[in-house]
Amino acid sequence: MSPATLQPWPSGVGRLVYGTFERILCASNAKFLCNNAGRIVTQFQASKLLGGAFLLAALPTTAINGFWKCAIFSLDPHVFSDADFVAAEPTGISVASGW
Repeated sequence: MSPATLQPWPSGVGRLVYGTFERILCASNAKFLCNNAGRIVTQFQASKLLGGAFLLAALPTTAINGFWKCAIFSLDPHVFSDADFVAAEPTGISVASGW
């Protein structure tokens, strides 16, 4: 399985996560093939390699760095006061009421 067959995501954040995933997957494939010379990667081994690469690539820090590179910053939680949500108060239904 070649990572080149995977389609890259169009967004900058996706591109960063995909790039990290691709590098880790290529390294794990190369390591597997070096340790198992002459063997092919079966579907079961490929799923294990993909799962391991995904767990290493899909970290919160990778996503945060992607947002920073795209100039997408988190909102300030103190921008809105409680008074801004007064209009929505009559629609508040308690979860315990069970609808």
